[in-house]
Amino acid sequence: MSMTLLASTIQTLGTTKTIRKREFRAHNARASLSDIEKSAIKTLAYYQVLGQYPLTALELYRYLHKESDEQILLSFYNFLKLLEQSPAINKTVDRKNGFYFLKNNERFYHQRIFRQKVAIAKWKRTRRIALLLAACPFLRGLLVSGSLAFGNTKRQSDIDLLIITEKGRIWTCRTFLSFLLQIIGQRRHDQVIENKICLNHYIAQNSLAVSLQNISNAHLYSHLIPLINYQNFWLFQEQNSWIARLLFSYPQSKQNCLRRINEESLIFKLASLLGRGLELFLCGFPGRLLERKLAAWQTKRIHQKTNWRALKEEQLHLGEGSLLFHYPICRNAQVMNEYRKKVQALKLT
Repeated sequence: MSMTLLASTIQTLGTTKTIRKREFRAHNARASLSDIEKSAIKTLAYYQVLGQYPLTALELYRYLHKESDEQILLSFYNFLKLLEQSPAINKTVDRKNGFYFLKNNERFYHQRIFRQKVAIAKWKRTRRIALLLAACPFLRGLLVSGSLAFGNTKRQSDIDLLIITEKGRIWTCRTFLSFLLQIIGQRRHDQVIENKICLNHYIAQNSLAVSLQNISNAHLYSHLIPLINYQNFWLFQEQNSWIARLLFSYPQSKQNCLRRINEESLIFKLASLLGRGLELFLCGFPGRLLERKLAAWQTKRIHQKTNWRALKEEQLHLGEGSLLFHYPICRNAQVMNEYRKKVQALKLT
């Protein structure tokens, strides 16, 4: 009996020693991960959390996170070699038909292909609506954001727009935009969501810098796609240079110019002419008075409709230079929380 017990004890000790050796090797493997390997895995983790979004090698290279200010980006050729040869990446990452994603997430490859097709149809709709929105006074920029800008939109999703307005006319512009979209039946409200325009972020020309600076907003704003007034889009990028501290490739033009509205088209010129005419009528004291009245009226309505005292700054912000409507669920906070958990689960912290 004692010999059996001794043999069992020795076997247990041997098993424990083997497990510890494996854990030690795994720890060393994690510790020896290069910054660029961590960046690649973290970037894929972020896009999985964002919307189960596989990336091509080129997209992964362009959206790559920075681990530190001193980190140096490899050439694309060497980055491709790293993706193919790195044991750490091969252990964590799968690939299919040129798309990369975390292990056991192949189903999202098919989802992305489908959502890209959905995005093509939504883009046609968005560009047609944007032509009409040019008739709104004090409108200085229309930027597509959210899932459509990422090319990863659901069929039932709305269309997010970031609006740039004239300084001191943010409430006036919001009123005209909401009114026009309501008339043509394209404004999101209540449960009417699919393919409707969601005006959840306004910024004035003199307040283009974003205050909440994290990796989620860095990706969101680096993907913005301008529809009109390309110059203000570049001003926005210049004033949000903090994004370059978090992402290697910023600013990045992507295919932005291909999505722009043809500002030489007759419809756009007529709409713009109407908008400029309204601006002439609303300039000076009458316009400033109207802005104050509209600000007071809309602020009161928003406070009546929401539990605004309980909302955080990133959920609801009503300022002279910016308006933000991300309630009841703040996608930024939700994504950041899930991303941190994913990074911890991958032991990349």
